[in-house]
Amino acid sequence: MLAKIIIVFTLLCVSVHLIQGALNCPENEFSGCEPCGGQATCQNRNPGEGKACILRCTASCVCNNGFIRRQTSGKCIPINDC
Repeated sequence: MLAKIIIVFTLLCVSVHLIQGALNCPENEFSGCEPCGGQATCQNRNPGEGKACILRCTASCVCNNGFIRRQTSGKCIPINDC
């Protein structure tokens, strides 16, 4: 059982590593995994709250730390600018 967990974890790490840099993301974003429930926006800070998610990775451009997606423009802006 432990061997299976290690294999799954290793495959997940390799997948995330391959995704990094795979997308050409705009300013204030990086190539990564789409969060459960979608990305946070100024209008919805916790889109994954209360949702049951499975462990998977959907390649996406994700806002850098300290930034949040503005729903109207789709751009990542500083959280304080909401």
